[in-house]
Amino acid sequence: VDEEEEEEEVSSSSSEDDNPDAPPRPMTTIMLFGDQKAVETAERMIHEAISNKAQKQKQRHKEYERKREEKRRLRLLYHMRHTRDYEALEVAVGASKAEIKKAYRKLAMQWHPDKHPDNQEEAKAKFQVIQKAYDILMSTNEDEKIEQLEG
Repeated sequence: VDEEEEEEEVSSSSSEDDNPDAPPRPMTTIMLFGDQKAVETAERMIHEAISNKAQKQKQRHKEYERKREEKRRLRLLYHMRHTRDYEALEVAVGASKAEIKKAYRKLAMQWHPDKHPDNQEEAKAKFQVIQKAYDILMSTNEDEKIEQLEG
């Protein structure tokens, strides 16, 4: 049986290699013993393992980007679904809870039916729209959804 020694240095590139301040990564040395065919097979398997690792990293990155895009779309749909509510409270789409509350109090005072004795029907309708928009935007279920989408 002919025994041959082959040395193959295997290293994988990573983001740590780009950082000059990072400590040097240890180099792995693999010694292969056996006939030429066995050594070539082992080398091929090592290279496949390295390329599989790179492919898996690319897949994970693609999956991450896909999920991120999905969250962005869901967040956009949420805001589109509630655009009328934001407009009713006269705040920008995606306004904070504090801004929504402040706008609601201002508009509720302005459009309260008791403040418009001569035009109570219109004031009552406007007040109900403002109240409904505030309730929808301040609901706890929607809070949890938007926090998940932004997270």
